[in-house]
Amino acid sequence: MADGEVPAARYFELAWRPQASAAPSIGLFRERVGDPDYLLAMVVPPVVAAVERRRAREAIFVLDTSGSMAGASIEQERAALIVALDGLKPGDRFNVVRFASDATALFRAPVPADA
Repeated sequence: MADGEVPAARYFELAWRPQASAAPSIGLFRERVGDPDYLLAMVVPPVVAAVERRRAREAIFVLDTSGSMAGASIEQERAALIVALDGLKPGDRFNVVRFASDATALFRAPVPADA
């Protein structure tokens, strides 16, 4: 460890995952710099409970298919839609609406996000 002050000359990234727990974790850190005290309080909610409480979502994806989206723009839009659809979970519902000079929905109503 360096003695004295160390300049923040580059970025620092700390990657951390809390352990799965049924109870919240609490941490309190204190540092005195000169006369004042500095505190950092951290509360991590229970990981297991958060997964159990996830509610089903309904997502409506709106795609611009007008002439201005030709080329790379429409390809990026399609790729983004695939990522969004892959993120849907069982119980979620979705629909896709296409618009240009008019608009049409893929389904009459949102459908389950299953195979």
